[in-house]
Amino acid sequence: MSKYDAPGTFKIPNDQKEEETCILLVEYNAQQVVSKDLKIGDIELFHSSSDNVSLFIINNFRNNDLLNAVRQKWGIHSLTLEDIVNGKQRCKYENFDKYETCTLQKYAYGEKSQITLILAGNIVLAFAQEIDNVIEKILNRISSSSCRIRERDSGYCVYAIMDSIVDTYFEELEILEVKMDILDERIETKDRNISKDIFEIKRRVLDFKKVTLPLREMTNSLLRNDDSFFFRDQRTKLFLRDLHDHILRITEGADSLRENAYSLLEMHNNEVGLRMNEIMKILTLITTIFSPIMFIASVYGMNLNIPETKVFNGFPIFWGFAILLSILQIFFFKRKKWF
Repeated sequence: MSKYDAPGTFKIPNDQKEEETCILLVEYNAQQVVSKDLKIGDIELFHSSSDNVSLFIINNFRNNDLLNAVRQKWGIHSLTLEDIVNGKQRCKYENFDKYETCTLQKYAYGEKSQITLILAGNIVLAFAQEIDNVIEKILNRISSSSCRIRERDSGYCVYAIMDSIVDTYFEELEILEVKMDILDERIETKDRNISKDIFEIKRRVLDFKKVTLPLREMTNSLLRNDDSFFFRDQRTKLFLRDLHDHILRITEGADSLRENAYSLLEMHNNEVGLRMNEIMKILTLITTIFSPIMFIASVYGMNLNIPETKVFNGFPIFWGFAILLSILQIFFFKRKKWF
């Protein structure tokens, strides 16, 4: 969608190549799990069972035929599809008549990508760029007969995916903390090639803060909606409260990281200022020491008839006096503890 398109426009632009869509359907209950790959045309023919949770994992979803099929099958609003295609949404929860959506940003090795989750009855649609460690973790839990997710409803399935995504925030938080500790040590060792790294970590911290800030609002909105599909099984509410607690810890950690980033920048600027002061101090001392000598040399270097210039051994006397004057100045500076 371009900035000139009407709201709700989710059509893939002509200058962008449509992606080859991958659709994985996982239907499960407490007794069995069935997984199969689907094509876009299979969506219209799909019929869900009230006994199963049907999880659709849709990768490479920028495809007009796919988006239209999803809209017609489950009544997904065009605004939701627009947010899915855009891929640069803030974390949020939205409640529609037939479904609910949770949009989150997932971290992996310092890079973030969007995952949109749609809950419609016992149907869960997960739009992700690829099957990564977050999705694989959920699939492994579903394949295990002893895992809790097999005994719960679709709301718990969405919670489990959200919880795995939030875990990536803790990993990113830990990575940033380690990097900041390393930068702190480099500042103490007066590493002069640290400026670029400080500004890079500051940028990542501010970006992390920007992404995590809406998470608290998302879970608050969800927990306030007592009629949500999430709470058909009231036990899921307890887990969502625990997820909300994790998000609070992440946002507090993000606040602490931001303060530490500014502290690192301030420490670095102070260190640069102190180093510059030391340089200026040394240069000032050198200039001060040589100023009297330069004055004497300039006086006796004038093309005038100065009596002292005809003194025998005047040249050694001049240098002796100049050296003595410099020694006295250095002694005076030492006495004052100026260096």
